[in-house]
Amino acid sequence: MISNNNWHVVTGGPSSGKTTLVDEMAKLGYATCPEPARTYIDRQIATGKTLPEISRDMAKYQNEILKTALEIRESAPKNKIVFFDRSVCDLTAYNEFYGLDASEPRRRCGEIRYGKIFFLEQLEFTPDYARVEDRETARKLSAAIKKVYRGLGYEIISLPPAPLAERVKTVLKEISAGN
Repeated sequence: MISNNNWHVVTGGPSSGKTTLVDEMAKLGYATCPEPARTYIDRQIATGKTLPEISRDMAKYQNEILKTALEIRESAPKNKIVFFDRSVCDLTAYNEFYGLDASEPRRRCGEIRYGKIFFLEQLEFTPDYARVEDRETARKLSAAIKKVYRGLGYEIISLPPAPLAERVKTVLKEISAGN
């Protein structure tokens, strides 16, 4: 297992502000990695597919997102502080939630130990072009994701709904305390 205390995960259920927070960390000069599902969806939409077409076969969809997550992880800078918009560990929760085989994402999340896990609590649910979940599914996925990270032995740093500046301040405080 590889342990990288400089790699941090920003996670939580759909519509919790993950991407907004990760984008803000990039503006502050930190290395960031995009959300694997959105990366995969954007690639597929660029070929002319629609979201229902992309996500119709949930097992295939989740497998493709896993491949994308592994590509992203492999390309991340090894010796810099990096903020990941989700990690392979999130896919364990998604697969379990949808009743799919979660053994491969679970095995893959065991390959690395991340530094800090920033868990963003739900904001007001907002549908968008890449979101296949509804409000209730987002709430349940949020709990499932938290359960997976805890089950993997991670200490979760919970970020309640708050203005972006407050969430950023908490993240910066936490990473400076860890170094």
